[in-house]
Amino acid sequence: MSQVYQITLTSGITRTIHASDQMTHRIELTPILGEPQMKDVVRASLKERGWEEQEDGTFHKTGDDGETLIWDLEAGQVVTIVEVEKEVSADLSAKGTGGSDEAARRSAERSLNRQTARVEHDIAETETELARETAQTLKDSAKRRERELNDVLQGIYAEALKEKAKELGTVLSIDEHRDGDDYELVIKIAE
Repeated sequence: MSQVYQITLTSGITRTIHASDQMTHRIELTPILGEPQMKDVVRASLKERGWEEQEDGTFHKTGDDGETLIWDLEAGQVVTIVEVEKEVSADLSAKGTGGSDEAARRSAERSLNRQTARVEHDIAETETELARETAQTLKDSAKRRERELNDVLQGIYAEALKEKAKELGTVLSIDEHRDGDDYELVIKIAE
């Protein structure tokens, strides 16, 4: 009489998948004022619009879609970063049978290895999908970000022109008018 051995192996897989993508906008400001004054105007404008100054001199803001915007005054650029992190886990269990303890173990190990390979394949597909999602989030929010950056730049130029007007003479009046995306600034000065 022969005896049949049965063995069950279990395993767990946990992976943290990280995907990120970024886009860079070059910012070239027309030097209406001297460089130190211009940077002061930029700093004040960014702070007014909710950007937070960091120790390294960059300004950070979180966008509506969770993206991180980093305005680097020295490099003259705004970098937008989208990052996604997802934890994937699976509990695996495989049974093996055989005429000996060793045969049952090998059978269970082969089954567990096949399951592990399928899970690893699924994890790779999830990584690819997350990468696609981050790229799409970046793309979908591009127009909104562009409008926001243009609005910030418009504010920077308006403040710089107001400061420049003070240097040129006595400011008699400042009239600002906004019509949709159009912005008009009229400054009257007396020499």
